[in-house]
Amino acid sequence: MRLTERQVLELVRTVTSRQLRQWVGRGWIVPSQGESGPLFDDVDIARIRLVCELRDDMNVNDDAVPIILALLDQLYRLRGELRTLADALRGQPDEISSGDPAGLFSDDTAESIECFERRGTDFFPKPGPRQVGEL
Repeated sequence: MRLTERQVLELVRTVTSRQLRQWVGRGWIVPSQGESGPLFDDVDIARIRLVCELRDDMNVNDDAVPIILALLDQLYRLRGELRTLADALRGQPDEISSGDPAGLFSDDTAESIECFERRGTDFFPKPGPRQVGEL
């Protein structure tokens, strides 16, 4: 589905034409270009709604929005890469898909992975009380 700017504004009533154009100008939203102007797809609409939520509901300032968007982009890219890797491993024989047969991980990396697996969801320790003068 590709929507024009007018259709997006009708669909997402929390964004103004001026805001949408600013966000496109800043690169927060990257629509494709049609003959009569920008065309927004489902991903663009979801991103517009996310920016609206960040700014309006969470009071995130304009300086932080691109940082959050970049981090989310990295997260989704990594999820895609992990999904691709998992799919590739699923199709391999057990002796290849288990362990580290090719020696891809260094001893430090393997040790970190083992530590992560042992500790599970408690991998990151909870912060303790701060000491005077500590940031």
